[in-house]
Amino acid sequence: MAQQDHSVDTFPFRLSLSVLVGYLLATVPQAILDPLLSSHIKYGSRTYPLAWWIVPIATAMFVTTFLIAKRPGKLRLVLVILPFVAACLLSIPLFGPELPHGNLVFVSAVWFLLALITVWIHNESIIDDLFSESVATSQARIEYIKEQMSIWKTIAIGLIVAFLGMVVTLTKELHANNATIVTTVQDLFLLNQYTNFSTTLMSLFMFTGPIYEAVKKIRPASTYLLTIR
Repeated sequence: MAQQDHSVDTFPFRLSLSVLVGYLLATVPQAILDPLLSSHIKYGSRTYPLAWWIVPIATAMFVTTFLIAKRPGKLRLVLVILPFVAACLLSIPLFGPELPHGNLVFVSAVWFLLALITVWIHNESIIDDLFSESVATSQARIEYIKEQMSIWKTIAIGLIVAFLGMVVTLTKELHANNATIVTTVQDLFLLNQYTNFSTTLMSLFMFTGPIYEAVKKIRPASTYLLTIR
């Protein structure tokens, strides 16, 4: 029989916190920065009287995501990202006249993809059948575990390489885009500082989300490998 895992499942909290950070990154910066940007080529300085709605929307999203993530079964793969999507859609009218706001679209799209990959990897079990009768011999079990470990090592390394290769280019492209929408050095500096901050948070989510979940698959597999006689 498979060994029971008595460790505390921190995934619901980690995922809920991650999407909360993503939602706040998609909404709060424009509420702070846009009033300071006097040289925006299309909109000038903007204020958002309805921005206070960010707080109740963020709270509801965090709680709902946490409750869904705690539910067993793979149905949460479909449902657990929906509160984040709903929160971002509800936030679109808060930031007129730019509908939808560029920062909201960009950050929410990136966060959605990272969160979806994170949930998918987390839900992919590699130890459910290690001790089932369908894996008849110890040698077959060993080969199965080695194969799974190799797959997840490859995924983890692939994610790291792909991200590192993308992040520098992405940052340069965002800086170049910033230079096309504001005309003063001060405004460009503010936007570029925000860009650096947002890509840093995205990097943290990449390593604490998809990459962490992929690496996490390797340890239990290696532990089970030692239990096979």
